[in-house]
Amino acid sequence: APSFSPIIFEAAKKYKLNIGCDIDKNPARIVIEKPFGSDLETAKDLNNKLDDVFSESQIYRIDHFLAKESIQNVLAFRFANEIFEPILNNKYVDHIQITQLEDIGVGTRGGYYEEAGALRDMIQNHLLQILAITTMNEPKKFDAQSIRAEKVELLKKVKTITPEEVKKFVVRGQYGAGAVNGKKEIGYQEEDKVENDSSIETFVAAKLSIENENWKGVPIYMKHGKRLNKSLTQINIQFKEAGHSLFNHLSKKPSANILTFQIKPDEGIAIRLVAKKPSLKLEISDVDMEFCYASAFRDPLPDAYERLLLDVMLGDQTLFPHVDEVIRSWEIVDNILKGWDKIEQPVFPNYDAGSWGPKEADNLIQKDGRNWLSHELSVCQIHPH
Repeated sequence: APSFSPIIFEAAKKYKLNIGCDIDKNPARIVIEKPFGSDLETAKDLNNKLDDVFSESQIYRIDHFLAKESIQNVLAFRFANEIFEPILNNKYVDHIQITQLEDIGVGTRGGYYEEAGALRDMIQNHLLQILAITTMNEPKKFDAQSIRAEKVELLKKVKTITPEEVKKFVVRGQYGAGAVNGKKEIGYQEEDKVENDSSIETFVAAKLSIENENWKGVPIYMKHGKRLNKSLTQINIQFKEAGHSLFNHLSKKPSANILTFQIKPDEGIAIRLVAKKPSLKLEISDVDMEFCYASAFRDPLPDAYERLLLDVMLGDQTLFPHVDEVIRSWEIVDNILKGWDKIEQPVFPNYDAGSWGPKEADNLIQKDGRNWLSHELSVCQIHPH
């Protein structure tokens, strides 16, 4: 449990477990699972206690999302393909969506979830880390120091939602009873170790923005929830539509181009394009150029924790958040929590199990003239792991 962390730090210092075999060549390393604190204040306090025992170079704050092949491939895709990085900016991108949908409930983690909730459990770490990797500037070198520095710089540019703006830019929800894939499921308040009048959120949708030269004016939509229609984790980058006046006479107008990084259920990348349909007349249709890791490379994908624990042994911190990233993420999330304290709580539950979440989440993006994207890569369904 997170409450044991300070006790472990003190014991490590008392028995000199923080030194290791050789403090210069082979120092001890400590791995800490999330959540790193429960809010900004506790995160700072926990880090102070940790700093008293271990140096930053010994600390590995583990986030298994960062070790998934598709997340790592975002960096390779952006910075190794010259045709894409020049158009990943506010001149060409309309908006970005980062979605993490789960069809499962809290299961046996009801006690933990009553303390954490969806915002702390997923947004503060996983999704903000994905946002940083998707939008950060190119690092000077492909090493831990350079990559972490660029992620910190990007997160500093994420506009903090003030408590007064929370009602406008953030939606929360909690699942009730319903059916998922034809199976009846109970509501969150009926789950084991959950209060029967719980006010903990199991769903969060938010609209963020980045105040830098590359991304100013491009909205970032995030969505995470449990007991939804399907399990799907994706990054969708939708490009602007240029007008397409050449095709104005057609009944079906060209759709926007979309770049998709699929993280779950199967890892892959897709680009949605527009092409002419085979016909004696001019008709256009959406087509997807896709690849799935399982069928493209044939090699088994390493488990995320397998990769991370190897990196700990090798002393490579590239895939581990720096403390500055953690603190900045808590600053963003803390303001949302403060905003929720000031406004009236929704009547929970406010979405059925097996749905796409509360209707307010749809309103959040639809009022901007956009819709949530959730297309699963077809090639990964044909060639599963």
